Amino acid sequence: MLIDTHCHLDLGQFDEDRDEVLARARAAGVGAIVMPAIDLGNMERVIGLAESSVRSENDAGVALYAAVGVHPNSAATWNDETLGQLRKAASHSRVVAIGEIGLDNYWKDATPQQQEDALWLQLELAA
Repeated sequence: MLIDTHCHLDLGQFDEDRDEVLARARAAGVGAIVMPAIDLGNMERVIGLAESSVRSENDAGVALYAAVGVHPNSAATWNDETLGQLRKAASHSRVVAIGEIGLDNYWKDATPQQQEDALWLQLELAA
């Protein structure tokens, strides 16, 4: 069985054919998919999709899981409540990882220091 560890099935472009995407994944041998959140704004949607895969036992038979975190490009949105919200979300039964986290020097939506600060806090949470 293959596990896709990084698939943004929560994005709107999948709303119309998400079931077909899952069926194709299953046909290719994928049994589980981890959907990483990119910020607190889409964290609930990612977790909700993961929950729905359990409730509906989607026809494709692909298990969906969530990763919660703040992408480096969203690190500028980090505030005093962010870590607590991530900690709470991480305790959900369908959350299997902290992500999407890291450093990103391409988009430059957050300063390198903001990205590094957010990364270290999320690494500590993951540990």
